[in-house]
Amino acid sequence: MSVEQRLRDLIAALTEALEAAKTQGAQAFQSGEFEAAELAANRGKAIAGILEGAQRLRDDWEALDQPGGHDGRPEFSAEVSASASEEDLIYPILYVLEEMGSKAYAAEALDRVEALLEEKLTTQEYADLCEAWGGPLRGLQAKLETILLQRGLIHGNSPHGVWHITPQGRIALLDQQS
Repeated sequence: MSVEQRLRDLIAALTEALEAAKTQGAQAFQSGEFEAAELAANRGKAIAGILEGAQRLRDDWEALDQPGGHDGRPEFSAEVSASASEEDLIYPILYVLEEMGSKAYAAEALDRVEALLEEKLTTQEYADLCEAWGGPLRGLQAKLETILLQRGLIHGNSPHGVWHITPQGRIALLDQQS
């Protein structure tokens, strides 16, 4: 049995277990067994976390299988100047998302990108860059999200304000780093 099949089977089993926990919790709540309902809810939360990890593992495995995939972590190597556009932020954002475990609140990711830029640039270069962009990166969040979504680099079904890198985003990052 292939790794892909085993991961699909694991995800299916975890999804089934999550649904069972939800059903048990609902039944316990309806029958007034609030302690049992709480236990089922806590079990469901734990299973949901494990399921998310399995899905991330599947996505990572699929990305490794794509051309350009490798097992090394990407390194930040963006060249940024005062004439940089939002386009120049795509790969630093993908790098930060990968570094943060494949997803993060957009504002936190942009703060991390700014911190990386501050490390790489002089104070004046960074000030010039912010001026060229019209302010801090958070002000560009909606525009950057649109670019990332249009290119399929982040999931469109993530909760509001959360950026979750897609396998395509990982591949783009790995291609940029190679």
